[in-house]
Amino acid sequence: MKLYRSLGFGFAMLVSSASISSADISGLTIGSLIDQAREAGEELISQGQLAINDNLITAGQVAVFAANALAAAYEDQLDKTFAEIEATNDQLSDELRRLIEATETPFDSASDIVNSSGAVVARLPLASEVPAITDAVSNLVDREDGVFELNLSSFNLEFGELRLSGNGTELQLTERLSTSIRITGSIIDDPDALLVDGFFYRHPIRISFVNDGGWWSSDEQLDFTYSITSVDWSEVQSRVTYNSQVVDRIYSDEMTAAGSHPRVGRRHQYQVDVVPTSPNKIDPTSFRITRWSPHSECQSRNTGYTIQEISEQRIRIFVYGKEEGGYDRDCGTELSYVYRTFQELLNLVSITTEWEPYDPTQAIGYPDQSDFLNLELRTEDGTILTFSEDSNAIGFLELVDAEEINQVRLRQQ
Repeated sequence: MKLYRSLGFGFAMLVSSASISSADISGLTIGSLIDQAREAGEELISQGQLAINDNLITAGQVAVFAANALAAAYEDQLDKTFAEIEATNDQLSDELRRLIEATETPFDSASDIVNSSGAVVARLPLASEVPAITDAVSNLVDREDGVFELNLSSFNLEFGELRLSGNGTELQLTERLSTSIRITGSIIDDPDALLVDGFFYRHPIRISFVNDGGWWSSDEQLDFTYSITSVDWSEVQSRVTYNSQVVDRIYSDEMTAAGSHPRVGRRHQYQVDVVPTSPNKIDPTSFRITRWSPHSECQSRNTGYTIQEISEQRIRIFVYGKEEGGYDRDCGTELSYVYRTFQELLNLVSITTEWEPYDPTQAIGYPDQSDFLNLELRTEDGTILTFSEDSNAIGFLELVDAEEINQVRLRQQ
């Protein structure tokens, strides 16, 4: 068998160097098929231990268990061909075909081989019922309190004496049925805990079944190994990166304009409205009067100007005065002013928040009208783990992005 390892914590893929389809197995002996199933299970166990993946280990254990159960049930018929067995047990042969297919073709979930193995065992003519565990689910443990719950599923769990062992843990069998086992406990001080990526710990727990009857002898036992995952959240920091909408201003050069008004009678006044050309706007801080001149040829009283309105859309200047002088004099006022205009362009800018202590019970918010990019966790040793729509640093945690309320958090898968 060739083993192709998937990166991270994904499931392995088993591919036979000489695949055998279910249509080709009729001429093979039961012994060779059993060896093939056992080999596939051992590969899965090895891969699961390498990737610290309980699902793969479980699948491998069930496959080996099924192979051993087959060997025990057909101990005196291992040299018989599959066709001979098929003639006497159609139901078993159908399940065995599915098991062989599951061990020889790529699969994305270890549940395929688990289900096939369980179905084979269920059809075997065994002397007594054999317990087997096919799935394990446990909560992610906060090391501050250390409390965990492990739920095991499979079949025939009521048979055999059940023994629990785990270094650094207190274990209690809470419930035991024919199809499930519930174990509760707490992590105390585990010297065998394995620290992974400077972030989480794996605490091994062994479930053993011992039975003095049935197809295995009294000095043997069935062992199933699982692990509890714990995290010390007090040492973890987090930050969020998002795209925020930012308005950039493109300014024009300084513009100059002038306004003037002659005398009308002995009083004069006029109004200047400075209005930008769309889509430009005026920079109010840039506006200033550069020249103010009531004409010197005439005597003037109470002559001046006011800026009545100033904004990005309009600047209004009101000039007023009273002048005395001959009608042949060129009386009046002049003023000059400068300002700049600008255009607004909407751009997306990537913004990363500061590192903050991570609270697994609280969602992390980001501003409205922003696009979430990723959430990062930093461990005590400086390792940074990244979670986004495209990447998941740890297989047992998944990102939950609530876009409607601009919040993001992690949860256990």
